Amino acid sequence: MLLGEILVRNRAATPGQIDEALRKKEGKERIGQALLRLGFAKEDEILKALSEQTRIPYVDLTGIEIDPSLSNPASMKTIFQRKVLPLDRNNGTMRVALSDPLDLEVLDDLRLLLKAKIMPVMGRPSEIDRLIKKHFGVAADEVNRMVNAAKEDIQVIKETAQQADEKALAEDAGLVKFVNQIFTEAVRERASDIHVEPMEDELRIRYRIDCVLHKVPIPTEIKRFQAAIVSRLKIMSGLNIAEKRLPQDGRIMLNAIGKQIDVRVSVIPNVWGEGVCLRLL
Repeated sequence: MLLGEILVRNRAATPGQIDEALRKKEGKERIGQALLRLGFAKEDEILKALSEQTRIPYVDLTGIEIDPSLSNPASMKTIFQRKVLPLDRNNGTMRVALSDPLDLEVLDDLRLLLKAKIMPVMGRPSEIDRLIKKHFGVAADEVNRMVNAAKEDIQVIKETAQQADEKALAEDAGLVKFVNQIFTEAVRERASDIHVEPMEDELRIRYRIDCVLHKVPIPTEIKRFQAAIVSRLKIMSGLNIAEKRLPQDGRIMLNAIGKQIDVRVSVIPNVWGEGVCLRLL
């Protein structure tokens, strides 16, 4: 049975709405996505209808606890790009939440990457995305790629070229994407400030939301890219990346999720490196 027929039978949409959604689909957009975008059907109703159509169980992920150790470094790219989330493992079978139940190719990829039999379930895409960021960190796939690249290049780095290395890494596509993601998440969470705080054993990033500082989940490996992240922020704000002993102030104008943001930048040296305070206006 077609998805539209199931939705009509379940009284989650009308035949007229189905016809209009089919006419107004954009590009490769599916009928369920078009219905949701047009406000003709609720996300839960669409997911339940998809569950019936594909015979893949729908699971409410609200409040669920997962075991991050079920994943491995090799699977991180697939987890982030395909929006899938390993939930639990029982008798050699791993239950995995899918954002797109029609993406059956990802099941074969996961079998190879996780070395387990996969039992797919459906979850709300927004919840899967939230749990991925909570348990694996913002842009963990990019951090994993940067770590692997750094391991490959570790023997050719010279201390005399440290500044050049930092500038080159600051312009690395993965690091640029990581920094951009930090800004995007801050705007999405309605943060007023971003604090980049070097500590002895970690690089801590916190958002100020409603006057309260909240720690951002990021991979612990990001500590090794601390200097490059600060350099990237300096480049964006027109500051001197070579100056590491004196405070500096700058400004960034950026667009994030359709909003123009004026960012005031303050770089302050401390005992564990340079800290950065970013005020979002």
